[in-house]
Amino acid sequence: MGVKNLLDLTGKVALITGGSRGLGLQIGEALGEMGARLLITARKAAGLEQACAHFGKLGSAVTPIASDLSKPESIPSMVEKVIEQHGVRQRLSIRCKVGGKFSISISLRHSC
Repeated sequence: MGVKNLLDLTGKVALITGGSRGLGLQIGEALGEMGARLLITARKAAGLEQACAHFGKLGSAVTPIASDLSKPESIPSMVEKVIEQHGVRQRLSIRCKVGGKFSISISLRHSC
């Protein structure tokens, strides 16, 4: 099996927190290039719009979700939006670490 096949993310969905700029934007570029559909979160709607336009020019499918993950109470509604947009086919894993203050790991499994 070639490296391209090992890294093929076609049919997968990648949730990228802080995906509107910096390292999150760069990770989105790489995952999009590998074929993943992108869900990006950020606090500012304007930044999300710019990032969506950027990913669109690269040919990546992207869905923006405005969410401030520095507030733990905002995480459940973000997860609901992810499930609403893309469902849970087999597994949804979300790992967040916000400014070293807290971390959360959610894993939902669904049998097909």
